Amino acid sequence: MLYSVATAFVVIFASFSTASPALRPDLPSIIEAGSQIAARNDDSTLSADAASDTFNANAVCDDFGQTPAAGYTLTNNVWGRKPGVTLVGSQCVNVDSIKGNQVAWHAEGDGGVKSFPNLELNRNPLQLGNITNMRTTFNWNLYCNPNSNIGASPQPDIHKKTNEIMVWTGARGGNGPISYSYTPYNAIRQNIEVPGVRGRWDLYKGPNSGTVVHSFVATNGKGTGKKNWVERKQWTGNLVNFIKYLIQQKEISPNYYLVQSQAGTELTYGGQNPGQSRSCKFAVSQFDLEVS
Repeated sequence: MLYSVATAFVVIFASFSTASPALRPDLPSIIEAGSQIAARNDDSTLSADAASDTFNANAVCDDFGQTPAAGYTLTNNVWGRKPGVTLVGSQCVNVDSIKGNQVAWHAEGDGGVKSFPNLELNRNPLQLGNITNMRTTFNWNLYCNPNSNIGASPQPDIHKKTNEIMVWTGARGGNGPISYSYTPYNAIRQNIEVPGVRGRWDLYKGPNSGTVVHSFVATNGKGTGKKNWVERKQWTGNLVNFIKYLIQQKEISPNYYLVQSQAGTELTYGGQNPGQSRSCKFAVSQFDLEVS
């Protein structure tokens, strides 16, 4: 049986500030940058592992519980549980393995939880003009109960910032990137080639609570709009090429500072889950980031 999807996307992002934030002495004086992957559905049946209880004693299930993982911090981040809001379901995160700067982790939860379980790189900010390399790999999968719908949307961001770049490596369902115009819903640049990056992209731009968001959405190059977006579950690339492109297009300044890096999935709603099994398991088989 195949499951259906309500709305979902996959995205890699970096956040910027116009001024240098205060440095933390306990963190390396090196760039903070990275990738965010949010939930997406892949027309496949539920795997046995997805519905099983795979967590060990180190699993983090508190709403804002954290655990260290190499140079990263894994956070459960069930941010939607607040006064006046009733959430149905539960969520836990777990570090599966660490090899050098590569971390494998996963999150499992029931439907209805508004959350952003994520892995964040622990680094101090760096000015964009000083960045020469930001190679990253993000390999992931999402397994869901065949009877569950799942939704995903952009993460709530508690970091002070003025700009954000998102690189969408896959999308399904009703969600789309932030835009200044939704009627019609058009990219500001269509079917572009970013030097040093494989494939073609549509570029969207729009505001989000005082932050200007640039979103590169992977496309097949045959047209514009959602019908031409493509999905890449295993993605390796150099994020600095997207930054250089926006600097060359005078969309952002090389004097900005890169201040945030996260990799995760945000679930905004889910369907009924017969049998009390977990609705979904989001598994990251590899995340790493090399910066110089």
